[in-house]
Amino acid sequence: MSLVLGLDVTPRAVRGAFLRTTMRGSEMELYAEATVPASAEPEAQADALNAAIRELLGQSQRSPDRIIAAL
Repeated sequence: MSLVLGLDVTPRAVRGAFLRTTMRGSEMELYAEATVPASAEPEAQADALNAAIRELLGQSQRSPDRIIAAL
């Protein structure tokens, strides 16, 4: 059984769907969303985005085996 995380990364939010896959199919285990605070500086924006992704990853009980991202 594998855990796949599908990420949708936008300037305002990071959304993730944790899918548990089996030999016969897949099932959504968790949907999570983290808001990215707005910032004028590119470095601060990158730090805020990184923090939002870490927050989202922290909402799952285990780490994903694969991550698929849409930027």
